[in-house]
Amino acid sequence: MKKILSIVFLTVSCSLLTANCFAQDQHKVDSLLAALKKNDAAKKELGSKASAKHDTAALKILYGLSAEYWGNNPDKAMEYGARIITVFQEMKDTSNYIEAILDCSQYYLSIGNYSKAIEFIQKGMSKSKEMNYQQGIALSYLFFGDMYRDQGENSQALENYQKSISILSEIKDTADLYNSLAALGGFYYKIHNVEKALEYYHKVIELCEAKKDMKDRSGSVYGWIGQVYDDNKDYANALLNYQKSLALLEANKRTEKYVNIYNRIGQAYREQGNMEQSLEYHFKALRVAEELKSEDGIASSYLHLARTYDAQKNHKTAKQYSDSSLTLYKKRIDISSTSDAELLASEIDSAMGNGTGAYQHYKQYVLLMNKLKGDEVHKAAQKEKYQGEFDKQKAIDKAEQDKKNAVQRLTRNVLTGGLMTVLLFSIIFFRQRNNIAKGKKKSDELLLNILPSEVAEELKDTGVSKAKSFEEVTVMFTDFKGFTMISEKLSPEQLVKEIDYCFSAFDKIIQKHGIEKIKTIGDSYMCVGGLPAANKTHSEDTVKAALEIRDFMANHNKEKLAKGELPFEIRVGINTGPVVAGIVGVKKFAYDIWGDTVNLASRMESSGKEGEVNISGSTYELIKDKFTCSHRGKIQTKNKGEVDMYFVE
Repeated sequence: MKKILSIVFLTVSCSLLTANCFAQDQHKVDSLLAALKKNDAAKKELGSKASAKHDTAALKILYGLSAEYWGNNPDKAMEYGARIITVFQEMKDTSNYIEAILDCSQYYLSIGNYSKAIEFIQKGMSKSKEMNYQQGIALSYLFFGDMYRDQGENSQALENYQKSISILSEIKDTADLYNSLAALGGFYYKIHNVEKALEYYHKVIELCEAKKDMKDRSGSVYGWIGQVYDDNKDYANALLNYQKSLALLEANKRTEKYVNIYNRIGQAYREQGNMEQSLEYHFKALRVAEELKSEDGIASSYLHLARTYDAQKNHKTAKQYSDSSLTLYKKRIDISSTSDAELLASEIDSAMGNGTGAYQHYKQYVLLMNKLKGDEVHKAAQKEKYQGEFDKQKAIDKAEQDKKNAVQRLTRNVLTGGLMTVLLFSIIFFRQRNNIAKGKKKSDELLLNILPSEVAEELKDTGVSKAKSFEEVTVMFTDFKGFTMISEKLSPEQLVKEIDYCFSAFDKIIQKHGIEKIKTIGDSYMCVGGLPAANKTHSEDTVKAALEIRDFMANHNKEKLAKGELPFEIRVGINTGPVVAGIVGVKKFAYDIWGDTVNLASRMESSGKEGEVNISGSTYELIKDKFTCSHRGKIQTKNKGEVDMYFVE
C-alpha cells in the first residue's frame, strides 16, 4: 500500500505541477465526497473494531479528492492532504507519514509558497533523521534540490540532488533513485546542458533495464531524450528515440503517453517538411485520444493537425481543426494551450484574408499571455516574499556559526574600540542603506526604459499589467531605403554608430511630442501616439514628429554627402485606428501593440517614398485641416487591396 499510494500521489503531483488550471470534475468530486462520508460513518460506528481496510479506503478517496481540487482550489486540495497525513499518523505508518508530509511540500512549492514548502520539507527531514529513515532523508534532499532549481541556485540544487542519489544508491532504493536521476537529468535539461541531460537520462534507462519490473518505464525516458534532440533541431535523433519510446510503450495498455509521443513524432516530421508522415502520426494520436476519451489529448491532436495543414497552405482544413482545438481548450480552462490555439487561429485567419477574425484571435492571445505574465509576476512576488525563509534554510548551519562569531567580535570590539566601533557600524549601515536606495532607483529607471510609466507603475503596484484595447491611436513606422546595400559598405562599428545616432535623435523628437516608442527591428523604428494614456491629439502629434524626423534626416544627409558618405534616405508611414496593447512573454518581456492598424501603418511606410511622410485616409481625415496634403490616389498594397494614401507637404 505504501509504495502504491506514494507513487499515485507523486504521479498526480508531478503532472499537475506542469499543467494549467483545469476545472475539476464536479460529478467525480461529489461521488468521492459521498464515499468518504460513508467510509467515515462506518469507521465511527465500528469504533475500535474498524479494520485497516477503512483507512486504506479513506486514503484512496482523500488522494482522489486532493487531485481533483488541485487544479483550481489548492487550499481545498491541501485540506485533504492534511487529512492524508493524519490517517498515516493514526496508522503509525511512519514511512508513509513522512512521505505524505514531503508530498505536501510539493503542493506549496508549485504555488510559490516557499515558506510552507520549507516548513513541510524540514518537518519531513527532521522526522526522517529522528527515525533514521534514509529514504525520507533522500527524498528531502530531492525536494530541496527542486526548490533550489526553481530559485536559480544551480550549485545548491546540484549538491542536494547528488546527496539524494548517493543515499538512494547506498540503500538500493531503485524506484526513488529513478525519480532522483530523472530530476537531475531534467535539471540539466532546464539549464540547457544537453550533454549532461542525456548522460543522466541514459543512467535512468540503465537503471530501468537492470530491473525487469521497471523496464517499461524506460519508454518515458526515451521520450525525454527525444525531446532534448527535438529542442536542438536534431530531428533524426529525436525521431529515433521517439520510436524507441513508442516500441516500449506498445508492450503495455494504451495511455495518454501514446498521444504525446505520436504527436511529438508528427511534429518532428513536420519540422523536416514531411507533411504526409506528420499527418499520419497526428491522426494516430487523435484516434488513441478518442479511444481514451481524453479531451486534452483530442485538443492537442487537433492543434497539431491544424499546424500541419497550415504549413501545407490548406488553410480551410487548418481552420476547422484550429476551431475545434480552441473550443476544447476553452472548455478545459487551459490558459497556455488556449493562447497557443488563439495565436494559430489568428495566423490562419490572416492567411485567409479575414482581418477581423485575425484581430479578434490576436486580441485574445494577448489577453491570455498577459494573464500568464501576471501569474509569473505573482509567483515571482511570492518567491520574493518567502525568500527570507528560503535563505534561512539554505544557510542554516553557516548562519548559526556566523552568529556566534559576530557576537564574539562585537563583544571584543565594544570593549576595545568603544564609541569608534559603534561609529564604524553606523557608517557601514548608512552606506548600505544608501546603496540599496540607489539600486532601487536604478532598477526603477531601467523598468521605465523598457515599459511606459503607466504600465510600469501598474506592474509594480499589482504585479499584473492587463492588456488594453484602444479605439484610436496613430502608428508610425520609419525605414531606411537600401539599408542592406549601404550596410555592406560600412564596418559593423560604423553601422551601429550611425543607427544609434539616428534613433537617439528620433527618441528625443517623439518624446518632445508625447509619442510612445514601441520597438526597433533592424533599421525599422516603430512608435505610436495616443497610448498608454489616450488623448485626442495623437494624429497631429505623430505627424508633427514625423515631419521633424524627416527634416532631421534631410539635414543629416547633407552633412554626410559633404563628407562623401552614403546618405540614409528615410521613408515614413502613418496610419490611425484601433489596437490592442500589452506585455507578452515570460523572459525579456516587452510592451507591444497589435492589430490591423499596425499592419496598415507598415504598408504606408513600404508603399511610401524616401523623404516623404505617407499617411492613410484615416489619418488624413483627422489632420486635413491642420496640414497641407496631396492625394496620391488609391495605391495597391499587399493583402489590403487599393488604399487611399496622402503625402504630408
